[in-house]
Amino acid sequence: MPPRHEQTPRLSSKSSKIDLEAPSGKSSVAIGSIEKVHGIGGAFVVGIDPSMKHSIGVGTILQLHFGTQAAASVSDTPPERLSVASVRAEGPGIRVRCDEVRTREQAERLVGAVVRVDRGSLPDLSDSEYYDSDILGARVSTAAGVAVGILSDIIATGANDVYVIRRGDEGEVLVPAVAGSILSVDTEARRIVIDDRLIGNDSGNDDDGVGYDGGGSR
Repeated sequence: MPPRHEQTPRLSSKSSKIDLEAPSGKSSVAIGSIEKVHGIGGAFVVGIDPSMKHSIGVGTILQLHFGTQAAASVSDTPPERLSVASVRAEGPGIRVRCDEVRTREQAERLVGAVVRVDRGSLPDLSDSEYYDSDILGARVSTAAGVAVGILSDIIATGANDVYVIRRGDEGEVLVPAVAGSILSVDTEARRIVIDDRLIGNDSGNDDDGVGYDGGGSR
């Protein structure tokens, strides 16, 4: 499995039974983050999910975001823009060289930046698909309206993704991203609705305290 980055999007798909509202107005997509430099000529390695590797090519404009707002689709600070001169696979990520970065020292300054690209430069998505960055940070609640927490990470397991929902001091809840568990995903409002049984007693629908088998805590 590739390194897990909260900002790294995978192309996620839903069952036809999950209600999805497509995003609008989001002009860029986070595709990874700069993990390290490579060599002395200014190349760097971007941690990126394998499903997104082919989204970057020669001429692609990378938007680099730094600081606490790096993962946001809209930031008060304009991104630093770099033009891709070459790209090749590098383990689970990609090795990138840009026209504007010529030395190792220049590349080292970029390590840790979140990399975004214009949504229009990516392949068109079907109505049943969206990017991880469209939903990371979304508020999660149950069908009964009980607030659960914030979607903080997405784990690729092979069979299906697993959503990691942060519940503050109460830890995390793991929810399988399958129909029956995920009832709706609104990417515009950044809101996800899950089955009440996934959080047991918190929903008021599980008096014996036994949670739904599809979810768990950690």
